[in-house]
Amino acid sequence: MHFSYLSASPATIRFKVVRILEGEPCCELNKEELNGFTELIDAFPVADRELEDTLKRFPRDYYDLFVKPAVFTLDKDRSAKLIKLIEEKCRIDLSERAAKIRYMGKLYRIGFEFPCG
Repeated sequence: MHFSYLSASPATIRFKVVRILEGEPCCELNKEELNGFTELIDAFPVADRELEDTLKRFPRDYYDLFVKPAVFTLDKDRSAKLIKLIEEKCRIDLSERAAKIRYMGKLYRIGFEFPCG
């Protein structure tokens, strides 16, 4: 991760979570690993509902074009800890691409919002 992104960020960092239907996860996370990140755990069912709502309105082949992400925020310190966890577990650079993770048997894409301006 290019932590310079976080140093230029506001006091809180926005993360986005989208439930996805297919693809290979880069890693699997469990409740114990996410202990202390209740905001992320709470975002998973929101992402599930957003996907369900999207599938009611649009064909399955188009869901990824219309599904809204679940959003949560963390302060910089907790953001850095969550990013480090995801990057170590998934072996990716979260500033380069969003992580595809499996949680409780479901696939999600997680990324953070880059600061603007």
